[in-house]
Amino acid sequence: MLIKSYLENRYKKVDWNKHYSTWDKIQCGVPQGSILGPLLFLIYVNDLPLINKDKKDHEIILYTDDTSVIITAPNHMELNTQANLLFYKINMWFQNNLLFLNLGKTLYTDFSPNFLIARMDSIQYDNTKLTNAPLKKFLGLMIDSNLTWNQHVDLILRRLSSACYAINCVKYTCQ
Repeated sequence: MLIKSYLENRYKKVDWNKHYSTWDKIQCGVPQGSILGPLLFLIYVNDLPLINKDKKDHEIILYTDDTSVIITAPNHMELNTQANLLFYKINMWFQNNLLFLNLGKTLYTDFSPNFLIARMDSIQYDNTKLTNAPLKKFLGLMIDSNLTWNQHVDLILRRLSSACYAINCVKYTCQ
C-alpha cells in the first residue's frame, strides 16, 4: 500500500520559457530525485542482462542508470551482426518495459591492441550510425581503444598533483 501510494496519483506540467502546459497524469515511473527512485529503477531493469544469457559472446553490465554491453567477435562483420541482433533484443526489452533506447546517446568503442591497425568504420542500428568513443570512462577507469593505461595514468597523475599541491599549501597550518 505504501509503495502504491508513492507511485500513484502524481501529475506533471512543463514550464518552458514561462509557458506552461496543462497538468497531465503521470502513467509510469518514479519521482525524480527521490531516495527510492534508483533502487526501484535497479529492480525494474534487473532482468535486462538475461535477455540473451545463453550466448557467451557478449555481456550486459548495469551500473545505476548506465548500461554497457561488451561484445566479442572474430571480425568486424561478425561484430556488426552480433551488435545489431543484441540491439534488436535490447530494444524489444525496452519497448516491453515502457522504456526508450536513445541511440543518440549510444556510444561504442572498438577495442584492439596497437598492432591491429584495421578499425571498425562504424556500427549502425535502425538506420542510425552510433558514435565512436575511442576513450571512455568505465566504472572510474579511463579506457582507450588501444587498451593502454596512458589516459588513466595521466588522469591519476593530475589528481595526485592537485592533492599534493593542496597538502603542501596547508602543511604548516596543520602542525
